Amino acid sequence: MIQEITLTDTLPHVFRGMEKTAPVCNSQVWLHEVSFRRPGYYMIEAESGTGKSSLCSFIFGVRGDYQGTVAFDGRDVRTFSIDEWCALRTRALAYLPQEMHLFPELTVMENIMIKNRLTDCRSGVDTPCARTAGNRRQSRLTGSASLCRAATARGHCPRPLPAI
Repeated sequence: MIQEITLTDTLPHVFRGMEKTAPVCNSQVWLHEVSFRRPGYYMIEAESGTGKSSLCSFIFGVRGDYQGTVAFDGRDVRTFSIDEWCALRTRALAYLPQEMHLFPELTVMENIMIKNRLTDCRSGVDTPCARTAGNRRQSRLTGSASLCRAATARGHCPRPLPAI
């Protein structure tokens, strides 16, 4: 179980050469040492285009276009094998991207159960979203709030460190 995520002098490549201008110079994350420790809860709040989604993608290991270090318990994530990433994503990390990535051909319940089957977790099964829309196909859900609730229920298994 991951106890600490540390960013050291981390900067997305897209911000290279902008170190003395906004948004980099105003950031409390980029080019600093920042740690997220269990059992803490953290909120990253910033203007659009300042790297919030990039930060989450770096931590989840789906993007590597940054300088500096992202480390779990002192180990640079760039050294992780595919098998190690799979184990982490199954047991220790959860990520809810802003795009939600639901499968339109599946029902809400089937979308939630994908992660549950992979992790032996029961999270999200007994939620208002699952109870009221469980048999509906994702493509038939109306409104972004319904889609967001379904994606959030799926994302809650396993419980992420820390909630970012």
